[in-house]
Amino acid sequence: MGNMENSVKPHENKMGTMPMTRLILTMSLPAIFSMTIQAMYNVVDSIFIGNYDADGLTATSLAYPLQMLLIAFAAGTAVGVNSFVSRKLGEKNFVQANDGATHGFVTCIFNYVIFLLLGLFAVRPFMAMYTQNEAIVNYGIQYLTVVLCFSFFSIVQIMVEKTLQATGNMIFPMLSQLFGAIVNIIFDPLLIFGIGIFPEMGVLGAAIATVFGQFCGMVFCLCILFFKNNEVKVSFKHFKLNGSTLKSIYVVGFPSVIMQSIGSVMIIGLNAILAVSEAAVTVLGIYYKLQSFVFMPCFGLNQGVMPIIGYNYGARKKKRMYSALKARHHHWRNYYGGRHNSYVDNPRTAYCYVWWHTGYYGYRCPCIQNHKPLLYSCCCRHYLYNTFSGGRKGTAQSYYVILPSACTHSSDCVGAFYGV
Repeated sequence: MGNMENSVKPHENKMGTMPMTRLILTMSLPAIFSMTIQAMYNVVDSIFIGNYDADGLTATSLAYPLQMLLIAFAAGTAVGVNSFVSRKLGEKNFVQANDGATHGFVTCIFNYVIFLLLGLFAVRPFMAMYTQNEAIVNYGIQYLTVVLCFSFFSIVQIMVEKTLQATGNMIFPMLSQLFGAIVNIIFDPLLIFGIGIFPEMGVLGAAIATVFGQFCGMVFCLCILFFKNNEVKVSFKHFKLNGSTLKSIYVVGFPSVIMQSIGSVMIIGLNAILAVSEAAVTVLGIYYKLQSFVFMPCFGLNQGVMPIIGYNYGARKKKRMYSALKARHHHWRNYYGGRHNSYVDNPRTAYCYVWWHTGYYGYRCPCIQNHKPLLYSCCCRHYLYNTFSGGRKGTAQSYYVILPSACTHSSDCVGAFYGV
């Protein structure tokens, strides 16, 4: 009886009926906003830590690749769940959609165990690879131990957000990101500098504020998932681990993990190349956090379009699927032509604000002015890669884009090697 109730829905999902331009805007704008918020509080962390201690800023720059690796595993796996759930909803197979969402929580445990072990045993050797400065090593250990050992909050939050996005619900994932970011931004200065009743904790305080923001975002997401009427229901009653469902999730999820992990490996390599200068490592870390302001909106657009493609692929509505791909290409072309040019051509804008506040202002502007052709080529490569990859993920064919991703990131590392 329960299966019959799950298999009948009174209304068609908006992803199958709404006019495409309006649908992409309603799906993508909240995702773009939430991704921009995410980028913002990474930069805010750098501002506060940079004003506290330059060694702390260098430590968090060295720690950044492991944070990226954490996000790669969490988001990559969640993309697999998102693709699976949206395709099953398009097929009107609500039982399997619910089962896929439940399996998503099981994969969270797999991912958490990996990063718990890294947080317990790998942090000191990782930091010691780059520097003999004991202050930087200790700051990095403090920061990474907290962030990795309590990464369960972030992993679950990302999974629930992607599951809700698979149903066409983009507002609540955005609000969860906003809630977590606000909590983090409020507690960052309180715990770093010891304002009011809070003790001065420095870099450790920044890590605690980050984890607490992720915890608040996770609680918000879980309340929406379990207590609000959604198109998917997560239940462990009579749950059985299904190898076929896990395989379908990881057919998309595993290539996504690999693609995003390549970026983390690239920064590890760049940090090793630049390890001769602590200032260079710091600037590189800040650069990638600022660069996220440019790329995160593109990833947000991808997040909004991917469930549309998956849903209509499952519903066998090829016309709508190709219409979504075409509209996404149009928006990306306009965005890359506008925002990227402003980033490269006008370096003395808000982007330099962070450099000025962290004491590294002099590094950035000459670097951009002297390497405009390189930055333009970087924009073009990311545009071509993102245009190619999003549709493949929605249709469970993301393994086709591992090689383009590897080429995109490895070329950056090779360029840095010859530029040193």
